Amino acid sequence: MKIVEKKPGHDEKLAKLKVQMSNPLSLCWQVTKKCNYHCPFCLSGEQDPNELPLEKMLEIVDILKENNLVRIDFTGGEPLLRPDFLDILRYASESGIETLVTSNGSQYSDKIAQTLLDTNTLLLISLDGNKETHDKSRGDGAYDRAVESIKRYKAAGVPLRVNYLVRRDNLDQIDYIYDLVKELGVERLFYILIAPQGKAYNNDDLLLSDEEREHYLEILREKKKASGDSPFITIQDYAVNLHSCFLINSRGDIVSQGYSEDDCIITGNIFKEGLIKCWNHPAFNHRGHFLQYAYMFDYIM
Repeated sequence: MKIVEKKPGHDEKLAKLKVQMSNPLSLCWQVTKKCNYHCPFCLSGEQDPNELPLEKMLEIVDILKENNLVRIDFTGGEPLLRPDFLDILRYASESGIETLVTSNGSQYSDKIAQTLLDTNTLLLISLDGNKETHDKSRGDGAYDRAVESIKRYKAAGVPLRVNYLVRRDNLDQIDYIYDLVKELGVERLFYILIAPQGKAYNNDDLLLSDEEREHYLEILREKKKASGDSPFITIQDYAVNLHSCFLINSRGDIVSQGYSEDDCIITGNIFKEGLIKCWNHPAFNHRGHFLQYAYMFDYIM
């Protein structure tokens, strides 16, 4: 990674720096688009039965290792529904890559829990609000399954984070989720403002107006400030973090994520063009990527 200062006053802010990175620090990887739920706000879009076989998935891990990737956030669909997923997870961990898994919380087994522990994986479970709000989109019993999974994984010692997608139909649940996370003893909470991507692209009733987005962003910032580190709150707004998110989809295509589905750009395929050529595509915002993920390091620039 090379940081080049283009303006005088290097003691001002990182925003004054032009950052050219040799490789991404972290990425999201849709290992499958299959899911047992059909959420109308799913950012990954419609389900797709086509996915890469295990040997190709392990080849991608090798490519990521060779290019010094720090962390993978495995997503879907529901990654824990993929029969060989735990093999992929172990292989990534053994390759020295930090691992996260984003799940809808419907899947629990002792084998999954032990693998997450063995690989020191952070498990991210999505909650939409109270039982009525959660089950309205995900189906009857989804809330109970997710909360029970959180309790069981926590009891097993698995590190956890709750993901909460802020959208128009659950704006009144922001405090509920915060209180629930504290009650469950989960140490991390991630607020994500909905973006018009995937299924949400065609569901205008779930999207926030510019005024709503700014209003609730301020509410979340105040909550983060008041919370301190209990729980530790992070906030994701695709409207701000434009093209700083690096995604590999279930077919091996590399996507620079914008705000809207129309802004998301496929920069190539990891097998055909290679990771570095895709990463150096002008669609990627290297400085934004660095600022978004620099917190993973212990030092401060």
